[in-house]
Amino acid sequence: MRRALQVGAILILAAASAAAQKDNLRKAAPPPPPSRGGGPKAFPKAPLKQGGAQRPNNPAYQFERLISMSPEQRDRVIEKLPPQQQERLRARLDQFDRLPPAQKAWRIDLMNRLFALPPERQQAYTEQVQAFNKLEPRHRRVIADEIRSLWAMPESDRQAKLANEAYRSRFSPEELQILNTISAANILK
Repeated sequence: MRRALQVGAILILAAASAAAQKDNLRKAAPPPPPSRGGGPKAFPKAPLKQGGAQRPNNPAYQFERLISMSPEQRDRVIEKLPPQQQERLRARLDQFDRLPPAQKAWRIDLMNRLFALPPERQQAYTEQVQAFNKLEPRHRRVIADEIRSLWAMPESDRQAKLANEAYRSRFSPEELQILNTISAANILK
């Protein structure tokens, strides 16, 4: 559980960094003129799913496309980024490349589940994971156990438990917010 929350926090921070970089790039450069076809792009268009619908253009999918590229293709894409972002991305890719295949697949699935949430739920989840990571280690263990327990429950039971006054009295308002938000997102289902 702790590892899942740490991974979630890392992924969220990576997405927030990518979003901040994207905002900075938007502010720094005027929009490109419309083109009729093809200069080089950092990421190729998302392939079509069965039925012709395009896959969502989320950071998790962009990362999947990046890791599926050859090292030469990766370098060409990474070279287009600002130097600090290049360094961070290369370090993350090196770390990811060292993982066993099962762990790689699990992390990609976790990212896809997180980015499948509506933006406001992603933001709430991110904030609560950050709040969770700031708790004392002793409290983090207790909250992690409770989150695991809440994830194992049907939604109606989870809501009933969180509404129970005896249960609520065991936690601070901040801890209750963490429990409520993270257990509601349940990206590990």
